[in-house]
Amino acid sequence: MRIVDFHLHLPLSMAGGDVHRALHLLLGEMDDAGVDVAVAIAIEASPEVVRRNVTPEKLRNAIQPLLYDWRALGHPSLYNAMVRPREALEDHLRLVERHLARSEDVARAAAASGGRVLAVASYCRLNSVEEYIERLERIASMGPLIGVKIYPTFHFLRPDDPSLEPLYDYMESRGLILIVHTGCDPGIWELPALCTKASPRYLEPVARRHRDLMIVAAHMGSYSYLFPGIYFADAIRLARGNDNVYLDTSATTLHQVRIALNKLGPEKLLYGSDYPYFEGLHMKDIVEAYLAFRVPESVKERILHLNAEEILSRIGVKLALPRG
Repeated sequence: MRIVDFHLHLPLSMAGGDVHRALHLLLGEMDDAGVDVAVAIAIEASPEVVRRNVTPEKLRNAIQPLLYDWRALGHPSLYNAMVRPREALEDHLRLVERHLARSEDVARAAAASGGRVLAVASYCRLNSVEEYIERLERIASMGPLIGVKIYPTFHFLRPDDPSLEPLYDYMESRGLILIVHTGCDPGIWELPALCTKASPRYLEPVARRHRDLMIVAAHMGSYSYLFPGIYFADAIRLARGNDNVYLDTSATTLHQVRIALNKLGPEKLLYGSDYPYFEGLHMKDIVEAYLAFRVPESVKERILHLNAEEILSRIGVKLALPRG
């Protein structure tokens, strides 16, 4: 069966920051797992923006409601935030910085992949939207750029923020896909006070205003260690009510996928692994779980490649996939 992984990341931290080495690692995992094409998503976050929005005092207030929650107490980052908030914030910033992947690096890797990797840039709040659009033009000249991802958690920005309208207009005119992180994020971003902007409900006005903009709500609103499925219901409502909205399955469970299938059907779901951020697993393990998933083969085909092929075809991207 053909497989398109619509959500993974370039393993730059595993490759010591070397783009070619990271691409080699990624392609090796893809070959071992039988993945034909992958969408590699950049990760950009500014420590300056984080410090501006999260002070030790705000962190202490955010964790106050969880002081008697054993899940929070057992989580090293959150426990540290309870007792040493300033240190916890700096520790988390160092962790984030280790996993950053600049959009330009992801585009270079995609260009060198022989068509097996497609690049998604990461939004960055350090410049104006107009400056970011100029940067996107340069990135697009490097390799096969298919979209932009917004991280409402790291970027402290709701996707329906009016300041993003020029970006959405540009993306719509260029046929770029909007991917938005939905749910929480690791570490201190597990706190509801810090991840509320990542609810899929804030994509509703964007989807309605920009009908020609293809939108993917990453993680089906479910990403959370403390509150699994935190915004899952919002994601289902969003996808059900908007033809231009899809959900990717990265960092979700097959149980959640089955519920989504029952509520939406298979046409709205895109397979994603979230490589390399699945602790203790290889890409092959996740693919094998989907191949063994007890649903009709036609449903597996929809999730694993047909929906991705159709979406990419709509924006003019034709994949060189094997037959069968």
